[in-house]
Amino acid sequence: MADLGYYISRLRELPPGTAMKKIVMKPFKVAAVKLESLIARFSPQHISDEELLKSLNGFPSLKEALQAIRGERPPFFVQPSAREQLVSLIRQQFPHLEKEIVEEAEKVCHHVFDLLGSGPINLDEFVKRYGGREVCGYLPWHFDFKTGYRWNPKKFYKGIRPAYGKADIKVPWELSRFQHAAVLGQAYWLTGDEKYAWEFVRQVDDWIDRNPPKFGVNWACTMDVAIRVANWVLGFYFFKDSPAFTDKFLIKFLKSLLTHGRHIMANLENKGITNNHYLADLVGLIYLGIAFPEFKEAGSWREFGIQELVKEMEKQVYDDGMDFEASTCYHRLALELFFYPAVLCRLNRIELPQAFIDKLKKMFDFVLYVLKPNGKMPQIGDNDNGRLHVLGKRDILDMTYLLTFATLYYNDPAYKIKEFGFAPEALWLFGPEVYERWNKLLGRSVEELESRAFPNGGIYVMRHKKDYMVISCGPNGQGSLGGHAHNDKLSFELCIDGEDIFIDPGTGVYTSNPHLRNYLRSAVAHSTLRLANKHSISEVSDFFILHDNSTTQVFKWEELEHQVVLFVKKTDKEVPKSDPFAVEQFFFYIKSMRAFIVWFRSDHQTGSPVILRLTLAPGLSTQRDEEATIKITARNCSRKALASVIAVGNPPDIRIVPALYSGQYGSVQDAIAIEYAWPSSKLYCGLIMLAGWEAAQRKDLWPLKERLYKELASWTLG
Repeated sequence: MADLGYYISRLRELPPGTAMKKIVMKPFKVAAVKLESLIARFSPQHISDEELLKSLNGFPSLKEALQAIRGERPPFFVQPSAREQLVSLIRQQFPHLEKEIVEEAEKVCHHVFDLLGSGPINLDEFVKRYGGREVCGYLPWHFDFKTGYRWNPKKFYKGIRPAYGKADIKVPWELSRFQHAAVLGQAYWLTGDEKYAWEFVRQVDDWIDRNPPKFGVNWACTMDVAIRVANWVLGFYFFKDSPAFTDKFLIKFLKSLLTHGRHIMANLENKGITNNHYLADLVGLIYLGIAFPEFKEAGSWREFGIQELVKEMEKQVYDDGMDFEASTCYHRLALELFFYPAVLCRLNRIELPQAFIDKLKKMFDFVLYVLKPNGKMPQIGDNDNGRLHVLGKRDILDMTYLLTFATLYYNDPAYKIKEFGFAPEALWLFGPEVYERWNKLLGRSVEELESRAFPNGGIYVMRHKKDYMVISCGPNGQGSLGGHAHNDKLSFELCIDGEDIFIDPGTGVYTSNPHLRNYLRSAVAHSTLRLANKHSISEVSDFFILHDNSTTQVFKWEELEHQVVLFVKKTDKEVPKSDPFAVEQFFFYIKSMRAFIVWFRSDHQTGSPVILRLTLAPGLSTQRDEEATIKITARNCSRKALASVIAVGNPPDIRIVPALYSGQYGSVQDAIAIEYAWPSSKLYCGLIMLAGWEAAQRKDLWPLKERLYKELASWTLG
């Protein structure tokens, strides 16, 4: 039923003629897929030695081909010639890092995985409970190991569907992305212990056996096929000289690389509006095309991938540098999908257009200014933990490593933030010599970063020293499909002294829990005004569509010497459509007082109360001092107030209510929120948020309120 609801909602998004054409063509497509499945089932599932040799350039035998492939390779991120210097540098400058890498690699060897909020799970124990290796394989490639649900490994890949409300299809996909290949390779280089190479080989060997081409969950999404092959290529460069890479395995590996490349080309995700999925497809082709020029198809893969990636930069990235999917975390994913191929092209002296390089720099600018003073990215829109490579262990919202990458790639000290330090991941990407170069660059403090607007993406950042507010008022993205947007127009996150105060509730999960998915992307969960009788997202199965029911229009943005101002209007058209709820909202930051002010003005008349919910960061608690004043403290230190919030204007009803917070995909924890309710939608009121508690007692606070009333009264949309 969930599948049906999803497809009906997708049809509603299309023009009537297009929708009718799809309905008419559907039976023919179903028949074509059945025929394709039948042909695949009775065709050879794996490439023969003879076919592999024919697919290679100019080798009279596989033996000579293997000798060439084991020899000097096209430049890649990890260079065997730099191994000794890299290991020496890590031991001298980052003595803790080797231990951390080895510990993580040992977990992989013992099959303990923590993916998508699962917490550490021993997959050997899971395999024993669910039929042993005869059913599961060396690892449970076809399972959501969080729930025990299994996708049929014999089902044709085009017939695979998410198990709506039962399991998360992303779990087997995530395991099969092989992003853990990097830490195995790092441990191998640091210790020389062959067990890490053998573990990589065993996993890949078993994966190939348990996932015949075109069958099972792990061929269903081309993006994941491409990310897997990119990580296999990375693994190859780490392990190619190991005895574990026998001739027998290398032949099997090359056949699967060829199969992956052909599958990507045959299943490009470029129908309709392209997004991060298509970027990943192109990355897989570029990696194969550059790293394995022996394949006859390598040249066409490489050229097609690069040409299309350049085009997608213009299509998917706004002029202000933000990715067009209305999500700060998907911005990181898109940035990685553009950036790693750019580095690979530079290493191989493949020139990319300057316009591509310049816009890529703007994407790094977005990260620089939107990162909070604590180095974490605010969660605006969806967060599915998406990455291309994982070269180091860190919190999923810690994106400071990207600034080290930008510093070194552009040789620009503007991205070097002293408080964030050097990201060791850069050593595996650029080589050991970059550490000395990074140290010579001057850099700057996070306190020197100024406020910044990204008007195309609709992200506005007010910041001064370590006080910070980010406001979301952009489009739904993806050509208005809103696949990864939330109904969060004019919601905000707040940091005081680098400490999170008010946060976005996050994502939770996608298809495995429709109710949670829809709740966490609704206005109900966000710090945005809503009518009490209104659910901004109804309980339907359009998991990756968000209607443009809320729109914003920015009338003023400026940063002056003493204050920052944003003046914007939001119109909520969903309920009731004949009488849309419109509110003018003013955001001020007064630097000298460290005061953030959010003011609401509306002449709308309705019997429904208006509600604003502010979710507190984990570890915080509240104390009520005066009737309309809330003190926010650390849970274990009630004497130290981090911030105070004062309600002014129309008096609200104030409650402390339970809430949910998801700091990463698949993980949800209990939280608390401050909920303000005004009895009428005719508003002239606001909140003053101050650093500390003493600030709320300042003598100049009350004159500030009077000044605020007068200034706001003079503001008009004209």
